[in-house]
This record gives sequence, structure tokens and C-alpha cells, in this order.
Amino acid sequence: MNRTSTVPRCGMPVYCTGGVVVGEITKDYRGERWLEKHGLEPAKHQLRKPPAWCTDASHLELLRETGAAGVKLTTTTGIVWRARLEKFDRFGFPVNRGHGRQVALPLMHWETEHPRAGRQMTLFGVTS
Repeated sequence: MNRTSTVPRCGMPVYCTGGVVVGEITKDYRGERWLEKHGLEPAKHQLRKPPAWCTDASHLELLRETGAAGVKLTTTTGIVWRARLEKFDRFGFPVNRGHGRQVALPLMHWETEHPRAGRQMTLFGVTS
């Protein structure tokens, strides 16, 4: 496959082997590029044994070719999981469980950001 003609620019879609858009390459506030995927349901999309998140091996190759930082996943509960390519290189392992060649990265190697509780600040420290 000729990767040079398919390398997306920032904000451009990334496709799975079936042709479905599964994410996009974006830039963060530091100018780092990430493959972002949204709307993931952990019960459905997270690997159970061993507990890990997976991504297509071809997507990791694309990230390397474009000089991107890594993968950023946002679940339906708002939790953001972020892992740099170096983590996939060091701790990732290949899997193929019916969705093509993927690389799994155990949960312990991801950084997480939890959504803030939707509560209002109190006036003068008084809670109601």
C-alpha cells in the first residue's frame, strides 16, 4: 500500500480496513498530533483478557510516518485514555481476534483523565 498518498493531515479521518471512519488525526494545544477516537464503550470495545485497549497495527504505522505522538481514546463516560507510541513499542503486543492485525496495550500503560464532576462552586464556602 502506498502510504504517502493516504497520510491524513490534522483533522483528517482515519479508516479501518473495512473503510469505516474510526478516528481522526488532530493536534493538541502543544502542536502534537494524536489519533483520536471517540464514543468508545469499554464494555464493548476494551479487551478483557488481558485488560487492554487495542488499535490497528496500520494506524500505529501511520502515526510513526506522520510523526504523531500517539493514541487518544474518549469513552462514552468521558474518560480520556492517552498513550504515546513509545508505550506501544515497549509494552504492546500483537492480537488478531477477528478485527484484523491490532496491537494491544495493557491498561496500566495508559494515562487517564476523568471528567470533572458537574458541580457548581459555592459562595463563601457554604454548601446547600
